[in-house]
Parts: sequence; C-alpha cells; structure tokens
Amino acid sequence: MSTLLESIYNGLVQTTWIEAIAVISGIVSVWYSRKENILVFPTGLLNTTVYIYLSLKGHLLGEASVNLYYTIMSLYGWYLWTRKDKINQQFILQITNSNTKERIQQFLFFAGVYALIYFALVYLKQSFAPEAIPWADALASASAYTAMWLMAKKKVESWFWWVVTNIASIPLYFIKGYAFTSVQFIALLILAIAGWIEWSKKTNQAKNISSKQLQKIVVLGPESTGKSTLCEALAKHYGTVDCKEYARQYLHKNGIKYNFEDLLTIAKGQLTLENEALEKAKELQIYNSNNKIIIDTNMYVMKVWCEYVFNNCHTYILDEINNREYDLYLLCDIDLPWTADEMREYPDEKPRQELFAIYKDILINQNTPWGIVSGSGAERTQNAIKLIDKILG
Repeated sequence: MSTLLESIYNGLVQTTWIEAIAVISGIVSVWYSRKENILVFPTGLLNTTVYIYLSLKGHLLGEASVNLYYTIMSLYGWYLWTRKDKINQQFILQITNSNTKERIQQFLFFAGVYALIYFALVYLKQSFAPEAIPWADALASASAYTAMWLMAKKKVESWFWWVVTNIASIPLYFIKGYAFTSVQFIALLILAIAGWIEWSKKTNQAKNISSKQLQKIVVLGPESTGKSTLCEALAKHYGTVDCKEYARQYLHKNGIKYNFEDLLTIAKGQLTLENEALEKAKELQIYNSNNKIIIDTNMYVMKVWCEYVFNNCHTYILDEINNREYDLYLLCDIDLPWTADEMREYPDEKPRQELFAIYKDILINQNTPWGIVSGSGAERTQNAIKLIDKILG
C-alpha cells in the first residue's frame, strides 16, 4: 500500500504544468456537463486538445484518437445544445432516456469501435506502439466514443459509458506513468456517477410534468378579427406553440377560388397541422411547466364555412367535431376594423355580424367553456390571457 501511495506521490510531483491544465479543465468540463451547462464544451475542448498532444507523446494511440473524436464531437454537441426553436426560443435538445432500439444501436456502435481499435492496436503494437495495451486501450476508447456521441445528444445513458471509460482509464494511465491523470479519472468516475443520478432525476421530473393534461385552447371567429395575431401573442406569453390556419397556406398555393371538395382537403390539412402542433407542445411541456397549446381554427370553423357558402357540410368534418375535445374556445369579437386581404370574402358589416352570431350560437350549444375576446392590440391579448387564466388556471 505504501509503495502504491509512493508511486502516486512521485507521479504527482513529476506532473507537468500542461498535464495539470488538461486534468483541471477535464474535471471542470464534466462538472459543467453534470449541470447541463454549455460551458462543458469550451472547457472540454481545452482538455481534449492538450490530451491529443500528451497521448501522442506517450504512444497512447487509442486515447489520442479518442481525444480527436472528443474535439469533433464537442463542436457538434456545442451546436446541438445551443439550437433554439425559432418561434418560442426554447432549447430544442433536452435530456432524454434511450429506448430499447437506441440502446441496441449504442451497444453495436461500442462493439464495432472496440473491435476496430483493438485489432488496429494489436497490429501497431509490434512496430509503432510497444507501450499499447490493446484490450485496455480499446475498452477505454470505445466506451468513450460511445459516451461522447450520446453526451452530444443529451442521452442519460452517456453516463454509463463514461463510468466504463473512467474505470478502464484509471489503471491504464497510471501504468503509462501519468499518475496525475490517473487520479483525474478517479474524480471523473465520481462525477460521472453523480451526473448519471442527476440526469436520471431530471428525466423523471420531466415525466411527472408531462403527465399533466395538455390544455387545448381554440381561437375562432369571422374573418379579420385578429385570430392569427392573437394566437401568436398567446403562444409567446405561455411559452408554447400555436397551430397555424391551414386554409391560408392552401389558398395561397392553389388560388383563392375553391369548391366544396376543397374545403374537405383544407379540413384534413388543418387537422394534420393540429396533430403536429400537439406533439410539439407535448415535447415543450416536458421541459417547462406550461401545459397549453393555442389552436388557430378548428372543425367548427370548417363547418361554418361549408354551411355558409355551400349550405352543406362534409360528414368527415362533423365526425371530427364529435371526436375531438378542447378545453376552451376564444371567440374573437368583430370590434376590429376590416383589413383588406385577397383571401377574405366578407368585408360588409352584415355578413360579419351573421357569422359572429353563428359562432356564438354554436358555442352556446356545446359543453366546452368559452368566452368572447374584445379590444385592440395589447388590450385584446391581455383580455384573452385573463380569460384563459380565470377558466383554466
């Protein structure tokens, strides 16, 4: 025991300043990754750059390749971790657990890299790297390759592979004469276990949050009543997504003249957008406390459109009205001035009043809570927010 401690002490005394920088930056980087802090990457890049030099100097070719890979993956991870949703400015990448298929892919990736490095080192050991220990180098390297790949994607399983890497690296570096680096891997092992626990807790908390019922708020009303503007403002306020109106996309692409069958196509396109928005809202719900989604137009709007123009309605639209449930309807008042638009059909006051009355009658005769939103600009948005908070909390 005393001999071991003496060897560690002598190794630490002989540690160069450049190795000390590498060790300290490596520990700091892992600490930042445990905290899910973006500084994991700049500190990690300092660590990997120095270790490329040290590994080549010590004929640790497997470790040199790992640190080159670390450098590339750090840049890639830095990019992934900083990406934000353009609408809500939420970070896109979040901590998640791997599914069974992903775990199998990860093991196969590890096995493939291990075999490649092992046989390469067996060959190189004879002429170029006599100090190499193929099985140990390959284990430390392959597990590190896997861990860094998963770390860039914020997978909890990355910590398992970091634990394997650190366990393999502790004796490997000590035997090679890098005692201070060997001690570093002991510290990294402790941090990896702590990181594994902390990231696991975060995913469990996220699952508990996602179990809250997603509240679906539909904004409807006649033309030129500020529906789209209100939806965007509400989505920004609540930090969620807003489902856009498909009709404008369809008419812009296919021309403003339409027939009865076109409205069925528009209805199906609207529901496709709604389903996509619901999935996105559920993802956001996992990582913030919000549980709302704002929907611009639903099948009630399609029903009114069909019946007002063609005095008929597709069975598909009526079925979807019965199949889908929402938590709140916001009916936009016609107190805003008409704004001309080539896709809008009814600028006169009479049809605007008629359509508003039709929507109001529909909402009166159904069971979901609803309210009328009046006012202009920021006042209209605030009135909607007060109504939402009052009814849904």
